[in-house]
Amino acid sequence: MELSLSENIKKFRKQNHLTQEQLAEVMGVSTGAVHKWEAAMSVPELDMILKLADFFEISVDVLVGYKVKDNTLNSMVDRIAALAKVKDPEALTEMEKALKKYPNSFWLVHYCASLYSFFGVGNRNTAVSQRALELYGQALMLIKQNDDPGISEDTVRSEMANVYYTMGEYEKALDILKNNNPGGAYSDFIGTVMAMELNKTKEAEPYLLQSLINSAAKLLTSLMSYAFILSKRKEYKKAAELLETGLDMIRSFHMGKEIDIAYKLSAVYYVLLAYTRLHTGKKEEAGALLKKAAAMSVRFDESPDYGIRDFIVDLSDKVIVYDLLLGSTARESIDAMVKRIGDRELNRLWKQAVS
Repeated sequence: MELSLSENIKKFRKQNHLTQEQLAEVMGVSTGAVHKWEAAMSVPELDMILKLADFFEISVDVLVGYKVKDNTLNSMVDRIAALAKVKDPEALTEMEKALKKYPNSFWLVHYCASLYSFFGVGNRNTAVSQRALELYGQALMLIKQNDDPGISEDTVRSEMANVYYTMGEYEKALDILKNNNPGGAYSDFIGTVMAMELNKTKEAEPYLLQSLINSAAKLLTSLMSYAFILSKRKEYKKAAELLETGLDMIRSFHMGKEIDIAYKLSAVYYVLLAYTRLHTGKKEEAGALLKKAAAMSVRFDESPDYGIRDFIVDLSDKVIVYDLLLGSTARESIDAMVKRIGDRELNRLWKQAVS
């Protein structure tokens, strides 16, 4: 709430072309009293405020300059965000006001938890970080309200683990992450904390290897898919560069010693690479790449193996990579890729390669 009574008395007096003496005479007070009102040295009694408002023909609210702060949820969050952007500590005060007014809003509680975490880390303030943990706990109790697909119990717990990590409470961070690690999503964090902070290198190794495999699989699939998009845009040179990068990665992981899932993935890469060669005037090279892909698909399908070996270091045969690409066999995967590309000449060359 903001008041500006003194300024407004002066403003409306002048708008009415009155001196302090003239206003004092009308109000039945001394000139000194008007001077003190305008200098904010004293405040008129309530009945005098009513009399002034009536004389100036304005409402009391306008005279005293009363402004109601917009305390809707969105407005409060906008104020908090503006303060947090410049790391103004006043953001913490505004957050507490908002939390008192909307204590059961998952979105607000989670948002404030994130900002408390931000302030706690930046200022190395344990009390602020502890408040972040409290709010994350509150957010978990309100999680059923959540409609953001990017937020889940697992992500909230991982944020809590991050706060514990920044507070130097590594074991608490690990305890949370080990029990909330869907699909190895936080294996990199777990392995890093174990290895770097706690010197538990033996325990860290399987987590880091899992993270390496997951990251490599995602990267290789993304490289191939984006190369497909570039090819459709007729940006064949850029697409080929991406595919060559991916093939180099596969070779470094696979080392050519075994026929496994990396071998199958290479065959699909070669088909897409052949498409880029075909449209850059290298038809003969495109045909050779398709023949190579055909031969590789035959070898893989004769004895399919979805394990990973010689991936940077030896891995257990228990490590399996799920093939999400196109088909259950190498031949089906390549046929599906050729169909997706939808190029007549590529299709003709592929039929020649497998005939």
